[in-house]
Amino acid sequence: MTIREVSATEFARNLSALLNEVRYRGISLEVRRGKEIVAHVIPPPARPGFPIDQLDQFFATLPRLDKGEAAAFLNDLDELDRSLVASDDPWES
Repeated sequence: MTIREVSATEFARNLSALLNEVRYRGISLEVRRGKEIVAHVIPPPARPGFPIDQLDQFFATLPRLDKGEAAAFLNDLDELDRSLVASDDPWES
């Protein structure tokens, strides 16, 4: 983790840009007044979930349907589609 030291004045004048560095570049800031550290600004913890850049690899590990299973699944989808009732309300499309 990269730690950058900034003065309180620099922090106040460049708040938005510095917060962007923290959030998107993952750096931490030590804010100083004179010789004293008065604040630490750190990136947020990683969000839970699955990284989207690994989605292709994940799908590649899933089991495949054989031809019979794929045909049955397609028939299920067709039956579901036929069972849906069309609405004249454009907000329900």
